[in-house]
Amino acid sequence: MTDCEKCREMISCLLDGELSQAEQSFVREHIAACPECRSVYDAFSAVSAQLHEEEPLPDGLHEKIMSGIKAKPKKKTGIVWIKYLSVAACLALVIFAGVKSGMLSPAEHKTDSNDLYVAKSLPVL
Repeated sequence: MTDCEKCREMISCLLDGELSQAEQSFVREHIAACPECRSVYDAFSAVSAQLHEEEPLPDGLHEKIMSGIKAKPKKKTGIVWIKYLSVAACLALVIFAGVKSGMLSPAEHKTDSNDLYVAKSLPVL
């Protein structure tokens, strides 16, 4: 990497105050000796100066923003019914799946003959 490439990468950092003393010295010495890098520095410097200029706000803008912040947000009533509908749909799906699988169908009452024999032979207390 040439000195010009190194310098051009560091110009923005120089303008933002992000370089060490040694790096600042390198860039300043290089732009003093190199007209091409000096023109790059001048262009960056002009842009940086424009970015740091403050323009006054239009009249009433601050108040308009603050009134919008202080206003209470509207309640979201349209979304509430979706929650209840989704819960109802889930319950219906669970019931349907239970009926189809036989888990929720009435149990068949089968009597086993061994159960009757055991029940008859036990004493009643």
